[in-house]
Amino acid sequence: MAEKPVVIVAAVNGGAQQSRDGAIVPVTLDEIIEEAVRCEAAGATVLHFHGRDAEGRNTGDPAVYNEIIRRARKETDLLIQTTNGIGYRVDPKTGEHFFPPDEERLALLNLKETPDYYGAMTVSIDFYDPDGGFPEEASFRNSGRFLQETLRTVYGRGSTIEFEIPHVSALHRLHRYLAEEGIDPASPYIALLMPIIPSFVPNHRTFLYLQDEAQRMYPNAIRNHCGGGTEAFEAVTLALALGFECVRVGFEQSIHLADGSVARHNHQQVEQAVQIARTFGRRPATPEEAVKILQLDRGPK
Repeated sequence: MAEKPVVIVAAVNGGAQQSRDGAIVPVTLDEIIEEAVRCEAAGATVLHFHGRDAEGRNTGDPAVYNEIIRRARKETDLLIQTTNGIGYRVDPKTGEHFFPPDEERLALLNLKETPDYYGAMTVSIDFYDPDGGFPEEASFRNSGRFLQETLRTVYGRGSTIEFEIPHVSALHRLHRYLAEEGIDPASPYIALLMPIIPSFVPNHRTFLYLQDEAQRMYPNAIRNHCGGGTEAFEAVTLALALGFECVRVGFEQSIHLADGSVARHNHQQVEQAVQIARTFGRRPATPEEAVKILQLDRGPK
């Protein structure tokens, strides 16, 4: 029997993760591109990244994203997905943690160097992810305007959105907004990312309920799964066992390998994801296969 391809997404840095415990998190342009090249060689199909400024802090500067995408396209064949959240920040006067406003986030939908597909968080949430570099809770507001404009902009140009689903009510909110835009929830170009992260879906039991409800409401959706911390590879294994079309690894959510040790570079996580996939008769998708799996050439016009 021929091996079935799986899209492996390498989320290489996230909005707050910093090098620690021996893990080297790429933050400069050169570091991100070097990591992308290594991840592609290890079996990754997609690069997911967050732009960082000269001090290594998250940024929504379109120029930073444009240059990363341009270089990644020049030096790899990876598909590219940009962030929808940028990452939270700390007010230097009050110490309060906050996320960038809609205007800064929506600007990433109109980059000169267009990514292959996009992401969108679907609901507001009290965000907490110590494994991803967010040890303090912060309110992550995702307004109706943000979701509407993302839907209209991305689907209007015939691309695809991967919707981040932190809990079951997010499925119902997304369903309502899709209906308002005249988009059939049974469409095959709807992609769902269902993570195991403390403030999202905290464990496998709640994840299984979430994915069952997702399949009921979005029967043809493209499914992706990732986990935080030492549970990252439990998430990979579970997603593959359930036949998910994609899995996501990388330092955005975890710096750990399957045995709990710390990886030095992202590509080591990609290598382990490939090894686990092989046990399920899966292999890394080529970029051409990923375009078809993700429905990047068949979205609404």
